[in-house]
Amino acid sequence: YCTTTPDGGDVVFYPQEIYVVESIPYYEQQGDSISNIGATQSLVSNAGSGVVIAVIDSGIDLDHPALADSILDAVSVIPSSAYGDDGYFSDLYEGAQDYAGHGSHIAGIIAGQTDSMTIGVAPEAQILSIKALEKYGTSAAGTTEWLIRAIQYAISQHVDIINLSIGGSGSYVSAAQVVLQQAADAGILVVCATGNTADAATAGTIDYPAAYDSTLAVSSVTVDGDEVTLSGFSRYGEGTDLSAPGVAIYSCNQNGGYVSLSGTSMSCAVVAGVAALLLSQDQSLTPQELIQLMEQSAYDA
Repeated sequence: YCTTTPDGGDVVFYPQEIYVVESIPYYEQQGDSISNIGATQSLVSNAGSGVVIAVIDSGIDLDHPALADSILDAVSVIPSSAYGDDGYFSDLYEGAQDYAGHGSHIAGIIAGQTDSMTIGVAPEAQILSIKALEKYGTSAAGTTEWLIRAIQYAISQHVDIINLSIGGSGSYVSAAQVVLQQAADAGILVVCATGNTADAATAGTIDYPAAYDSTLAVSSVTVDGDEVTLSGFSRYGEGTDLSAPGVAIYSCNQNGGYVSLSGTSMSCAVVAGVAALLLSQDQSLTPQELIQLMEQSAYDA
């Protein structure tokens, strides 16, 4: 979603709207999701080792048993002035910890550990959690300034992949476009969610930052046996590059918990994990080569 801050200031980037659904047994869900993206054999021989993914989101559960060994580092780019009586957020939330759950869920899809209740697509990859959104009501929010700051930090840390499961409809910002191009020029693959709440008003359009040319835009598909269809909530249209399972994805939640969620946010994380698997097999692959490999090997539904 896209709105303004309480004082009428900057554009706000919300995490993609997610739909909480009834969980199915984790082993069935994870098995289906992984096999549907063709990652099962890859997990046998390679699991994303040596690859660093920056998850720019609502933070990460620093003590989660499925994530603790995957966390390279966790930082926050949200200024202290955003917290407390004069800020947007409760002063109880300050720091790198995830209080919304969204960032932990994304990190778990990418690199959840094999000895926990769930498994990530690339469980040996490392996560650099950059908190640029904070719990805001029942969702999370962050300004354009914080998004840009987070991307700049990821570039400075020489990460391999950036996962952006966030978006703002119609929120083109030239400064964001510039910094995302800088990430691409630095050899970083930036994977973005196309957005949710597809309806007549949004049909054929995708959210920013997915709509920028320098990013890999991912929509959600629903898999039922051999049938693959675009998820009813998924944004799609010009600029969409790939799709991936995004329905009832079981992964981490804040406070050491687990939850099954649906959304293009989840699909985005699946593709980031697949890219990590490929990159760990050949570190010389450029972002464009990674995209070509995934597009050429994808099933045309």
